[in-house]
Amino acid sequence: MNFDPTITDAQRVTFLQALSASDLSLTDWEKDFMSSFAHSTSNNWFTDGRRKSTEAMWRKYGSEVNQLYPGDDVRPRSIPAADPDACEYFVKLDGVQQHCNAPAVWINKNKFRYCEAHGEAVQKDLRRRGGHMELRPFSS
Repeated sequence: MNFDPTITDAQRVTFLQALSASDLSLTDWEKDFMSSFAHSTSNNWFTDGRRKSTEAMWRKYGSEVNQLYPGDDVRPRSIPAADPDACEYFVKLDGVQQHCNAPAVWINKNKFRYCEAHGEAVQKDLRRRGGHMELRPFSS
């Protein structure tokens, strides 16, 4: 996989800043990568390898920090917003991408709401990958 040349370094910086501000638990390598980014003072910190790594992390964590990867067609503009007290997790029903819209039970630091099933599924997936996300009970 190569990096996407249509994505600007400024967009990558915006994503990395959002990831840095999140409460997601990253792998040791990802923590080291983020530390390198945080301590960089150069305007040309991005190399082709760092662009590729940033985009891989963006695909992995983008939806969790409300920074969807630009190349993904995961959230077309035609999808209406989830109900205010409903799960925002995306599901595909009858070939159409849409919000789950089941009653929200959990909320993360970035105010993303999950139903019971999707909150558990996301936690399980993050644990499998060595990550962690703090979920709090949601109340409307």
